[in-house]
Amino acid sequence: MIDFIFNVSKSFNESSGTKTLSLSRVKEMGINVPALWSVNCEEFERFIREFDIMPIEQFLSLDSFDDSQVKLIREAKKHIGINFDGDSKGRYIARSSSVPKSIIHNYASMISGAFESYECTSDNLAQSIVAVYESLYSEKAFLQLKLAGLEKNIRGMAVLVQEFVVPECSGVLHAYKGDSFMEVNWVQGHLRSIVSGDTSGDYDVIYEKNGEIIVRGKEQHIYCIIENGYSGAFMELYGISSKLLERAQTDLEIEWIYRDGKIYIVQNQELIRI
Repeated sequence: MIDFIFNVSKSFNESSGTKTLSLSRVKEMGINVPALWSVNCEEFERFIREFDIMPIEQFLSLDSFDDSQVKLIREAKKHIGINFDGDSKGRYIARSSSVPKSIIHNYASMISGAFESYECTSDNLAQSIVAVYESLYSEKAFLQLKLAGLEKNIRGMAVLVQEFVVPECSGVLHAYKGDSFMEVNWVQGHLRSIVSGDTSGDYDVIYEKNGEIIVRGKEQHIYCIIENGYSGAFMELYGISSKLLERAQTDLEIEWIYRDGKIYIVQNQELIRI
């Protein structure tokens, strides 16, 4: 029996969460971003009221982790549906896009890795959204948010629903304000292996010299780029990252994918140098 229907929107605002809002602004710059939708924070708040789940601030005020809320959320998965105008045969990713109560410096970096994302189809998108909520109430998130001192500054969780683009190659780029070079770790296939920490990927440096974009790294990396026709991708990546860096005026961490001659940005956030 379905007791709760999620509403999915193509309109984005502060209630859409930091990740979604950042990507929507990248898209407004004319940069390729996979199609995106938002399940905003009001939907999260409506969900926890419907199923008597503890408000997140109350949950984070507990002295120790309690898994009772996770059990309630898992039970709620049996009673949900969704209004969604995506392709019924498409593939998607339901990604966490948490919502702070106020502007917090370095917020995205402070919560990085605390929550989960899930690949899905339109048939199980509603369950994947709830799985993202479940990750907010996980022990990992509980400990990380307390360690970061964010117990009283999390309003809730929005979910970014993003079209899944199967990449030829992808990676994570670090761009530095005031520096002429960028560092990129990349793999053939999907960058999930880098993000998860399973591999660091191939490490190369991209920079501009006398108007020419140069990629420098190990010989086998450069051969791989040339042989697979990725040279144009790395040139485009440098140009896009330069635009984002100029707008942000701060160090950036950029997650990107390359498919069919196009670079797509899938995450863009401030980078904290350690």
